[in-house]
Amino acid sequence: MTPKEFIEEAKDYADIADATYAMLHYIDENEEIDFFSDKLKSENPNPKIKPPARWIYADGIKLGYEIKKESANKSSLAQQLIDDKKIKIGQPTAYALAIEARFSQNLTIKKPKINQETNKIEYEQVKIDNKIQSFINRNKKDLGVADQTLLVATTKEKQEQDKQEKESPNNLTHHLSPRTKFFTSRFKLLHHQPNTTISGYSHTLFKDTQAKDKDDTYILAFRGTETSGKEFFKDMLLTDGFITIGVGIPQIISLVKFRNEVLKEIQKDIRDNSFKINVVGHSLGGHLAQSFCILNNENLIYKLYTYNAPGFLGILASLLNIAIRVIRLIIKLLILGVKKLFNLLGFTRKVIDKCIQTCNPKDNLENYIEYADTLKQGIGEEEIDSLANKSKKLSKAKTNIQIHHIETIKKPIPREESFAREWQEFAEPTISFISDLGYKYGLNIQDKFDYRNTQRLHLLHIGKLEYWYIGTSHFMESILQTIYFYHYLFQSPSNQDKKQLNESIEKTLDYLNSYSQILIELIYYNKLIRDPNDKENRLGQAKELDFKNNYLSIYQNEILHTLINNKERAEKEYQFNFHNDKEIIRLKNMDYSSFTKNDVINVFLLLMSVGIYTKIIDKNDMECLLQGA
Repeated sequence: MTPKEFIEEAKDYADIADATYAMLHYIDENEEIDFFSDKLKSENPNPKIKPPARWIYADGIKLGYEIKKESANKSSLAQQLIDDKKIKIGQPTAYALAIEARFSQNLTIKKPKINQETNKIEYEQVKIDNKIQSFINRNKKDLGVADQTLLVATTKEKQEQDKQEKESPNNLTHHLSPRTKFFTSRFKLLHHQPNTTISGYSHTLFKDTQAKDKDDTYILAFRGTETSGKEFFKDMLLTDGFITIGVGIPQIISLVKFRNEVLKEIQKDIRDNSFKINVVGHSLGGHLAQSFCILNNENLIYKLYTYNAPGFLGILASLLNIAIRVIRLIIKLLILGVKKLFNLLGFTRKVIDKCIQTCNPKDNLENYIEYADTLKQGIGEEEIDSLANKSKKLSKAKTNIQIHHIETIKKPIPREESFAREWQEFAEPTISFISDLGYKYGLNIQDKFDYRNTQRLHLLHIGKLEYWYIGTSHFMESILQTIYFYHYLFQSPSNQDKKQLNESIEKTLDYLNSYSQILIELIYYNKLIRDPNDKENRLGQAKELDFKNNYLSIYQNEILHTLINNKERAEKEYQFNFHNDKEIIRLKNMDYSSFTKNDVINVFLLLMSVGIYTKIIDKNDMECLLQGA
C-alpha cells in the first residue's frame, strides 16, 4: 500500500468509525410516542413547553441520501410513508438524516417558533447534537404527531427554492452536508445492531459499493465510547483493577453472540462462503475490533483499523482470561449440577466470587450466569474452550491481517535520533493515556517503548485543533480533521511527486506532522504573508484558544478569500460528484466568512471538488529555486 492509498483508506475508515455513533436504528424503527405526556405539554399555557419532535420517518432505505422511486419501491416502509403522505420523493432518506445528525452534530439548525405577541415566525439556533429529532419541527398544538415537518433539504438549491416559494414555520432551514452525501451514496448499510441494554455493545456492517479490491467490500465497525467533561475521566481511567469504560466481558460476550449474524448477512449479500471483512473501531470500538481478530480465524479478516483504542495484555489480558475461565467453569457446573455453584459457604463458590470481584467489583455471579447462558446458546461449549485458549494469545506481532493502529499526538516526534525524540516518545503516550492502555493486537513490546510511526502504528499530530487537548484529543473530530487535511494535501500533483511523500507510510506521516506544526506556528505567530487588500486583517485575529476557529479553518479561510476574490474563478460553476448524482457549486454566492472549525471537513471536500490545492514548499524546493531549477 502506498502512503497516498493509506491516507485515503484511513480517511474512509475514520468516517465509518464515526458513523457508528449515528442513531442508525431509526432507519428501520420509529420512535415510541407518549401520547399522554404530549397532550399535557400541548395544553400547557407556557409557550416554551410543547410536545417534543417525534421520529416517525423510518423508511428502510440503506443506500443513498435522497428518496427516489426505485429505492422507495424496494422498501415497504418507504411505500407506507409515501402512501400516508409523511414523506415525498426527493426528500432525504432516514439513513442520510441519521448520518447528518452525527457528522454535523456540532452545528446548529434554525428551528421556527411563533411569537405569541406579534404572531410572526421567529427562529432559534438549536445544536444538532447527534439527535435526528433536531431536524423536525412540531406544532405546539399537535396531539397525534400529525402536524410536524422535516426541515432538511437534500441540496442548498432546494432549500433556497423552498424559502422563495413560501414563508411558513415549515420552511427548510438546513441541507445535507457534502460529507454525508459522499458517505451515504457509497456505503450501504447491511446490518445494524443497536446498543444492547446490558453492555452498550453496538456494531454496524457496511458494504463499500465503490471498493477497488473485492476484499475491501465488507467493513464491520464497532461503536466506541464518546463522553465529555467529568464523565470522560470517570469512564476512561483504570480504577481498582478494572476498566470502567466497559472494556472486557459484557461487550465481548455480545461480540461473540452477534458475530454469526454478521457473517450470515455477508453470505446473504454475496451468496458465497468465500469472503473477507475489514474490522474498524474507535476507542472501545477499536478494542472490540481487536477482540474480533483474536476470537475469529484470522483468514476471515483482511484489515484492522483502530483509532485511539486501548489494547490488551497486562491487566486487561489477565482480566479477560479470568473472566472467560469463570464463564467456562459456570457452564460446566450448570451442566453437572448447581449445588457447588449456589453453596454460599462452599470453596468453589468463594473462588468464583473472588474471581468475579477481581474482574469488576460491580459485577456479580448472576450476571456471569447470564453471560454463560448467552455464550452456551450462541456458540456452544467447544467454541468456549477454544475462546479460552485464544485469549492467552492476545498480542501477536506475527499475523497475516493488515494492521493499522492510529493514535493522536500533541506534538510531532522528531525524525532524527536525539534527546528531543526520546522525550517526545516518552511524553506522547503518557498524555494520550487511553490509546496507551495495554498492548495492541499485532504490535510487539518494542513498539510500546519506541513510540514512533511504523507500518502498523500511525501517529497523527492534532496539536492545536481544540483549546483543551487532553479533554478532546481522544475523540473522532480531531482525528477526522487531520486525516482529511493530509488527504487534501495529497490531491495536489506537485505534492504527490515529493520524495518524502512516496518513501513509506511512516516517513510520510512524520513529514506531514512536521508540516502541520510549521503551519500552526505560521498562523498563530503571525508569520504568514497576507493579502495587502485584506482590510479585515483576518489572520491577525488568530488565537490559540479560540472556540470558533482552529488553525485549519483559518488556513481554509485564507484559501477561500483568495479564490473568491479571483473574479474569473468565482464566476465559474463547479460540481460535487456524489456517485451517480451531481450538485452545482457556485462560489460567488458563498459566504465563506461564516465557516468555522465545525466546517473544516466539508470545506476540504469543497476545495477538492473545485480543484484548488496548496503546494507544500520545503527546504528542498527552496534549494532548487536558489539553483535556478
